[in-house]
Amino acid sequence: MRGRRRKRRRMRSKRKWKGTRSKRCRRRTRRGGRRRMREEKEKEKDEKKEKRENRWKKGRKMSRLRKEEWQEEEEKKIRIKSRRIRLKKEGEEEEKEEEKLEKRKRCRRRRRRNTKGGRRRRRKSRMREKQKSTEKRIKMQIGRKKKGEEKATGRREEKEKDEEKENEEEQEQEE
Repeated sequence: MRGRRRKRRRMRSKRKWKGTRSKRCRRRTRRGGRRRMREEKEKEKDEKKEKRENRWKKGRKMSRLRKEEWQEEEEKKIRIKSRRIRLKKEGEEEEKEEEKLEKRKRCRRRRRRNTKGGRRRRRKSRMREKQKSTEKRIKMQIGRKKKGEEKATGRREEKEKDEEKENEEEQEQEE
């Protein structure tokens, strides 16, 4: 009697005097959910039928040749419309299937991620990325240092050469 069954039993006992019902049940009765939906659909169908009949009535007043042309045009329109609707439905079905597949993939990924192993994997990959970035940074710093030292040594050598030249020139002048 644990969990759901117990709850259901409790609800049933309450219902006798309090009248607590499920959401779906309430929706169906109070607002007349499904019945109203059906009625609306039937109304729409009737309206469409009337429109179609009016169209053909309009055709009666025309001369035979014009009437035939007009009828062909109307049939063409209807064909195009029905084809468009059919294509739209097929497209929607395909989209729904794709969404389902994507959702399934996402759920699978989430399921894999939220296990102990998945969390551990994520942590490991994060650590690996951190380590890589730090190694890269250290390499860059070492490279910069070397470059700086090379520049410094180059400058030092140039200075020494200049000094030697100056010394030689002074000695020559003294002689």
